[in-house]
Amino acid sequence: RQFKQAYDFPIYIMLEQTYRCNLACPTCVQGHKDFRGEYNFKGVMPWDLYERIILEGEEHGLPSVSTHNNDEPLLVKDIAKRIKFARDHGVMDVIMTTNGLLFTEDKIKDVIDSGVTRMLFSIDAHTSATYDLVRPRRAKRDIEGIEKVKWSIEEALNYREKSGLKLPIIRVAFCVSHVNEHEIYDFIQEWKGVVDYIDIQPLL
Repeated sequence: RQFKQAYDFPIYIMLEQTYRCNLACPTCVQGHKDFRGEYNFKGVMPWDLYERIILEGEEHGLPSVSTHNNDEPLLVKDIAKRIKFARDHGVMDVIMTTNGLLFTEDKIKDVIDSGVTRMLFSIDAHTSATYDLVRPRRAKRDIEGIEKVKWSIEEALNYREKSGLKLPIIRVAFCVSHVNEHEIYDFIQEWKGVVDYIDIQPLL
């Protein structure tokens, strides 16, 4: 049985605010030099364009926005300001998907205080060895790995609790491939009861 509803305006907008990432994952366009080269954009979406999108959404009752598609939202320096602007203008659900490597304690506080409703961490590994295979860093100096991601998640959970907040919902994700499939069970056991939900995704 299918349920279909036609709308005059989108009920969900996925933005691409900068076509950059600090990782070069083989399962993502960012890690594929030929595909990535098709999108030769190295800047950040100008504030006036972002503002225009959100305000137009407000006029039409836009309920949901994702801060990114194939980029890393933490590379947008004023991402917390942008999230808050969307929330202040009627967007109920603001979703951030991140690899978590660029979080600092202050950045976690800023993003949560901005009103983000979902923080989705893409990890795809249980051990450091597998993480380094599925999450190759773009620059050799970027040596932090899975332990930094775990720290980011723990800090976000702790700050949410300390602040007495119910949101953001915090998710960890594992996209299954032949490289990491042997770690699915351990990944689930590690995060079960820790985060709000675990997403095991097929590789498409």
